Amino acid sequence: MSPEMSLLLSKMTEHLNLQTKTITENITAAVLQKDEKLQPIIEENVKLKDEVEKLNTKNTKPRSKHYYHTAEKIHILKNKQKMKPNSYIIQDLPKSVLQVKRYKNDNEKRKRSESPSPDKKTYRN
Repeated sequence: MSPEMSLLLSKMTEHLNLQTKTITENITAAVLQKDEKLQPIIEENVKLKDEVEKLNTKNTKPRSKHYYHTAEKIHILKNKQKMKPNSYIIQDLPKSVLQVKRYKNDNEKRKRSESPSPDKKTYRN
C-alpha cells in the first residue's frame, strides 16, 4: 500500500474508534437515565407482587358466613353449593339474645342437677 492510503486508513480507523466511543458513552448515559426512571416502577411492582401474594395466602383461611334471620339462613343454605370451599356458616345473634340463651341453658342445667334422676330406683321396705 502507498503511504497515503495507509495514512487515510489510520485516520479512518481513529475516526471510527472515536465514533464508537462517543456512541457507547451516549448509549450508556441513556440507559442509566432510563434505569433511574424505571427503578421506582420496579420497586412498586415488587411491592404490589408482595401484596397480591399476601392476599392470595389470606384467601386460603376458612371464612365464615354469618346470618341473622331465618329467611337469610334459608337463602344461604339454598346457595351453599355456590360458596367457596373454604367457607362455613355461623348463626350470628345479638349480644342480648346470646345472654338470654346462656341464662336459659344454665337454668336448665341447674334444674336437672337438683331434680332426682329417673334412673335411680327407690326401694320401699
